Amino acid sequence: MISFKQRYPLLLFILVYLIWSFGTFGQYGMTFDESGVYARGMALGHYFNHDDVQILFKSAADDGLVIYDHFYAFALSLLDPSGNLDIFHWLNGLFALIAFILLFELLLDRTQRPWLALLGPAFLALT
Repeated sequence: MISFKQRYPLLLFILVYLIWSFGTFGQYGMTFDESGVYARGMALGHYFNHDDVQILFKSAADDGLVIYDHFYAFALSLLDPSGNLDIFHWLNGLFALIAFILLFELLLDRTQRPWLALLGPAFLALT
């Protein structure tokens, strides 16, 4: 049985991650295609709700209107319909934190060694 004590490394990691995230939150930049990705996620939501546009296929080789592969951005737009990139960044960090916790728990279950299990989230955070 895995005890709460074995999760101290995870709690330390979460604390450091949150301090780092809040300390650097205002300095996040935007990639050149980021707004387009989020706009396509919102367009996918519009398509699901209204079905008045046929944009789930390519009309030309590089028309840039294909939105079928933007389900994550669609999910983010459901959580923040305003399209605020700062909130999208915050949500990305929240979902990353969930992934870190799940990875730690998976590795802890396999190894039974908490500091070794912490390497998974640490390496994922550094990628």
